[in-house]
Amino acid sequence: MSFDYHELLVLWILDSLLLNVVMLLHPIASVKAWQLGHMH
Repeated sequence: MSFDYHELLVLWILDSLLLNVVMLLHPIASVKAWQLGHMH
């Protein structure tokens, strides 16, 4: 593979942080519903 698990983990964490920032600045109903669906 071209990258290891550590890099994949970092990308996943950054993606999650970015999603949280977007939710804080501009809540999107579909994203909110998707988050709630994944928590249960």
